[in-house]
Amino acid sequence: MKITSTDNARIKYLNSLKKKSVRDREKCVFLEGENLCRDSARFGAELTAVFVSESYTSEIPPCEEVFELSERVFLKVAETQTPQGIIAVAKMPELSIEDIKETALILCDDVRDPGNMGTIIRTAHAVGASVALFGNCVDIYNLKTVRSSMGSVFAAKCVQCDTDDIKALKSRGYKLFSGMLHKDSKNLYDMNLQGNVILAVGNEANGIGNEISALSDAFVTIPMPGGAESLNAAVSASVMLYEYLRQNQ
Repeated sequence: MKITSTDNARIKYLNSLKKKSVRDREKCVFLEGENLCRDSARFGAELTAVFVSESYTSEIPPCEEVFELSERVFLKVAETQTPQGIIAVAKMPELSIEDIKETALILCDDVRDPGNMGTIIRTAHAVGASVALFGNCVDIYNLKTVRSSMGSVFAAKCVQCDTDDIKALKSRGYKLFSGMLHKDSKNLYDMNLQGNVILAVGNEANGIGNEISALSDAFVTIPMPGGAESLNAAVSASVMLYEYLRQNQ
């Protein structure tokens, strides 16, 4: 089917998915770009529809429906500065804390930056960890977050959690290590991260909040001999995850 008007109902629906309220209601995600659409499908995303421009000639990932858009309409819908000619709609994974089986979990406490969140999710995927979202984290299906994750948002298990969920994980044997300055903080590289662990990183400006701090089994800091004041959330999460991986290989 070819679409040549921006008044088409499918185009209006596609544009509406750029809003969080619509994504939450429809349980669907807007994807754009050849690599993102292909990798998301490869990681298990269920694509309900793919929209390609008239000039698109590459392979189309598996999906339920395919629509061809005129160049004018495609450019109206595209969000990137240099569109690659393909957009997809994917179903959101529906997961809860009970689905977490991995031995490592990166806990994001009020992480607001889409780029940081996407990088954290991508790193968790690389390491084989899950992601828990606590507090008012950025929407993981935000267009920028999804792009930054390079489709890993469909591979790593990402779940919303509250203090009761964290307590439930701790009752299953998980230990919570919070990356923050504290009177009892110890060097990350001196800690035993073997077994089931939750590694917490905090808000870019304010760090880890009181609720997570109160549940922590230990507080860790990353050594910075060069004298930098801090690392951003994504870098901190990556360092912690790879130290976990090193100790558990």
